[in-house]
Amino acid sequence: MKQVVNQNAFILLFLLFGYISPVEAAFETVPAGARSLALSNSLVGEYGSSFAIYLNPAAISGNNSLHFSYRNFYGLPGISLISMCSNSNLFSLPVAAAVSRFGNELYAEYRLRVAVARKVTDEFYIGIETEFYQLQIDHYGSASAVGIHLGILYRISPQLSAGAMVSNLNRPAIGRSEEDLPQSFSLGIHYAITDNLSITSSLFRDIRFTETFRAGVSYKLYPFLEARFGIDDTPGRYSFGIGSVWNRFIFDYALQVHSVLGVSHEVQFGIEI
Repeated sequence: MKQVVNQNAFILLFLLFGYISPVEAAFETVPAGARSLALSNSLVGEYGSSFAIYLNPAAISGNNSLHFSYRNFYGLPGISLISMCSNSNLFSLPVAAAVSRFGNELYAEYRLRVAVARKVTDEFYIGIETEFYQLQIDHYGSASAVGIHLGILYRISPQLSAGAMVSNLNRPAIGRSEEDLPQSFSLGIHYAITDNLSITSSLFRDIRFTETFRAGVSYKLYPFLEARFGIDDTPGRYSFGIGSVWNRFIFDYALQVHSVLGVSHEVQFGIEI
């Protein structure tokens, strides 16, 4: 009984003071991937990132890869995000699919995403994504909904690109009370200053709240090792991370510090097929 009470307290703490502030509903935008977290999820304008399906479907590259990530939130037992994402090509079109689970045995959010991108011109890309939401709460049952997301990406030059994404265009609602799922808009850029140094920045806006500014810097210490740093101004958070590519294998680690709740860790493993 004490364990159940403690778990409920952890969940309540997370919902009241957690990942997004002020308090919001279920299925908030929590992108997966350690590399993304290390750069404060600012990769809206970057083409070809491993978990691009979470930030901009137009940016998926179809590079035939499989990735797995695990994140714990602020050291709270049982509060975790587990995600798996695959990228490939279908009829010469980049496609991606991802599945994730957030929560624990008492409260769990499941999400299944499928996205396809198309090159309109050599510089302009468009992507569309369908997301299936499933919410399960112990002793209260389950509910589901489907959302539609749209993304665009423009490669201004070989070094500079810009992207944008709008989520839940169809305004999905979930549960008997038909609670609206969050609609959001994000706009970002990616600039490769040199072959070893790049910066990313983005503005994220949930339509119910003010915008959030995010930025990240990545630097290749060696051809196989990259260091990363990111900031997120609402609430005050900053991130660190490293990533390594060895032959076809990929490893990424990120640490995010929340100004109130403390530290989150995420690890990511991937393979290029």
